[in-house]
Amino acid sequence: MKIECVPSCVKFFVLYTGWMSTDPLGRVAGLAEPIRRALYRLVAAEPGGVSRDHAAEATRLRRSTASYHLDKLVEYGLLKTRYERLSGRQGPGAGRPAKIYERADRAIEVTVPPRDYATIAGLFAQAIEHDSTDARGALLELAHEYGRETGRNAEVSDGGYAALNALLTQRGYEPFERDRAVMLHNCPFDALATTHRALVCAMNVAILRGVIEGLDVGWEATLAPADNQCCVVMTPTGTGVADRSEAAAKPPGTS
Repeated sequence: MKIECVPSCVKFFVLYTGWMSTDPLGRVAGLAEPIRRALYRLVAAEPGGVSRDHAAEATRLRRSTASYHLDKLVEYGLLKTRYERLSGRQGPGAGRPAKIYERADRAIEVTVPPRDYATIAGLFAQAIEHDSTDARGALLELAHEYGRETGRNAEVSDGGYAALNALLTQRGYEPFERDRAVMLHNCPFDALATTHRALVCAMNVAILRGVIEGLDVGWEATLAPADNQCCVVMTPTGTGVADRSEAAAKPPGTS
């Protein structure tokens, strides 16, 4: 099967879903401050946005205090701003435009341990759109190209194992070393892997093989299911994984 538009489609999807985005937990931490929570709720409830004067009056804060916390929410990516002349007048004497705060368009989701169902949903949808007669085959191709684009665009400072470990950590896999292999303590697709193990594990290993290719590191990803951890094990190229095989990931009765 050949999907001609895979590179451009997947590159857009990688950037759109934010694999290289700021830690969402850190962004949500901006709401830990009660004043900021109150201001965020105020802004979110106003479709047309809120000025600093309106925010200060509604929360009974000094204008400078309201302005400070509103700008902090912008820094965290929770709010966005624009400028508007509230008087409705134009030209000389109309006064300076007011800074208007609005809720940011982008959603922020936090799960502990990390989960990433937006990625898997997007890949599933693209696979069905590209080839509804062989959605599984399309999914695995898309997953591999998605991983490769992720590796190529990774914001990591080191190469080799350090780069791979850093990216796996960023993606919430919680990597750890054992017997020359890198095991993955967490599965970002856990709920679906529980009910659709063979499909999700095949997609996961395709993503991680693509990541290795994109990073251009001498490692390989192998399916090696085990309890309480991700189904994929990473090993240096050529070493293999002792006493494990990809066949272990297949449900009984399949070849």
